[in-house]
Amino acid sequence: MAEFYGPSIRLKLGFDATQVETMAVRLTSLLDDSFRSGRKVDLQNVLEAMQPRKLLLSEVADEYLDLKAIEPKPTRLAVDALCSVAGDREISTYTREDAKAFLKLLSSRGNSTGTIRRRVDSVSAVVNYGFAELDIDKRNPFSRLVIKAEGMDRKKRGTFDREQLGSGLIANR
Repeated sequence: MAEFYGPSIRLKLGFDATQVETMAVRLTSLLDDSFRSGRKVDLQNVLEAMQPRKLLLSEVADEYLDLKAIEPKPTRLAVDALCSVAGDREISTYTREDAKAFLKLLSSRGNSTGTIRRRVDSVSAVVNYGFAELDIDKRNPFSRLVIKAEGMDRKKRGTFDREQLGSGLIANR
């Protein structure tokens, strides 16, 4: 086998110890098979295939909406708002500071706390999906965000009297 690879194989697998360990285990198995069978292995292609997927927030949102088959508008509004303040970046790079900037943007636009909560929950769901799909073991920076005075701006709706109900029925004809 030395005629294929030489007396040793040296590869730089990266800097993340956990990722390097996983890659080393997979490569060892693959190379052992290669040595036993006498087949060559294209190490460059194998290493490229082992690299973790990197997806932008917008790509994860597209995949999430496609799979969930839900009304896309609320999620798109939330993702677009986040992208306007923090950029459309790789899903794992968002931080708690990005989440706080997102809250500040939504609040500055005059949204009610209920709307802000729905937008945050939409982004959080997309990020949770992305973390699960990419096997990212990191806390979701959009989870458990505290919204100042949440619910205090809620207004109780009254009931319609007979006159209002009648005028509503006539107006809808």
